[in-house]
Amino acid sequence: MWGIESNYGRNMGSFGVIPALATLAYDGRRSAYFRGELMKALTMAQHGVPPQNMRGSWAGAMGQCQFMPSTFLGYAVDYDGDGRKDIWNDRADALARGEIDKLR
Repeated sequence: MWGIESNYGRNMGSFGVIPALATLAYDGRRSAYFRGELMKALTMAQHGVPPQNMRGSWAGAMGQCQFMPSTFLGYAVDYDGDGRKDIWNDRADALARGEIDKLR
């Protein structure tokens, strides 16, 4: 998945995730889905993820494994313990297996 989605983190997209999702939320085809993802992206910003760091695809997928904001909120972890869930620059966080590893 990592290689297919972003060429091992080399091409994660250059679109601002919040503006991309706002545009898609206005489009009628899947507006309800993208409106929900936009709200989740705003929640990410409210909880400390700088909006300028949220770069991704034209459809709002972001980071090395192209998480949507709902996926980020549900599954992203601070695997290396540096206090941030950084799926863009931190390979350990981007590839972490989730909360299950903390229980082992």
